[in-house]
Amino acid sequence: MIHMAEIYPDKNIRNNSFDLISLYGRNTGHSDNGGDCRIYELNNETGVGMVTVYNVFSGVKAAFNDIHMGYCNKEQQGIKNMIEINHCMEGRYECSAGEKHCFYMSHGDVAVKAANLNLENSCFPTSHYHGISIFIETDKLSDELLSIIKMLSIDLDRIKALTANKNNLFFLRKNEAASHIFSELYTVKENRRAGYLKLKILELFLFLTDIDIPQEKIEEDFLDMKSVLTVKSVHKFIVSDIKKHYTIDELSERFEISPTALKKNFAAVYGTSLYAYLKIYRLQEAQKMLLRTDLAVSEIALEVGYENPAKFSSAFKNEHQITPAQFRKYARARVENTECLFG
Repeated sequence: MIHMAEIYPDKNIRNNSFDLISLYGRNTGHSDNGGDCRIYELNNETGVGMVTVYNVFSGVKAAFNDIHMGYCNKEQQGIKNMIEINHCMEGRYECSAGEKHCFYMSHGDVAVKAANLNLENSCFPTSHYHGISIFIETDKLSDELLSIIKMLSIDLDRIKALTANKNNLFFLRKNEAASHIFSELYTVKENRRAGYLKLKILELFLFLTDIDIPQEKIEEDFLDMKSVLTVKSVHKFIVSDIKKHYTIDELSERFEISPTALKKNFAAVYGTSLYAYLKIYRLQEAQKMLLRTDLAVSEIALEVGYENPAKFSSAFKNEHQITPAQFRKYARARVENTECLFG
């Protein structure tokens, strides 16, 4: 395990130099994967993640994010002269937009942000995120890359200007053209990925150079911090004891928020309705119990809030295309086989 203090004795140096150890935090291990690729293994009290990073050009890195945790690093520092471009393939990503608002990315969204801000509010509300991040240090680009950029009529100043607003952020909701640029990077063969990254990043630069800067109704996509904190308090309350069932009216009264605002803001933060989220959450907890305990299926049904075991089994099968008993049998067999293989 490598700690930031071992690399940066002076904490302030991080504002002038970009290194992914400082970005992903103290709980980061890393291993080389050969060539210009490095794999970072993330681990903290909220879960685990893996980030595969490619040095695409001098001053340009691309990170493939496989995240199953609530956050990476609450102490993330801003980096000067940096443009960060994110594409979400799956899951949800919350990032700060100015000091008082949050922005949420979901499937197909693209965000361009200036990385000179502290991003302590950045997190993953559903502890699940897959996407690509591109980091551009504008003062570290090689003369060769700058010549290519000039030849292609790419305007990095215009791309940087996309973030010149009060939220320091430009985003595109489910833009087909942008998603097409990223899509092949997720499926391309590993031995072709390095070359594809060079082509696709230059294509992305061209796309962003020509895009219109004005955004209509942009404010509708931001949530104020007070609303976010209220919704997260509701979330913490309802998952603390999933045996219990609450109505929207009961929750709105307890947390002093209107039913309409509660439903709207919960969906904005967690990507689905409160009831739909709880259903999936209950079934995920049931999966853990089936694998880790010897409780009967009927007992697990009660533990996750189903008074009727038959309804629980039906809901589980509808979600996972397999009954709870079958899941337990196959999952445990897989674990046993793995233990045999690795001693």
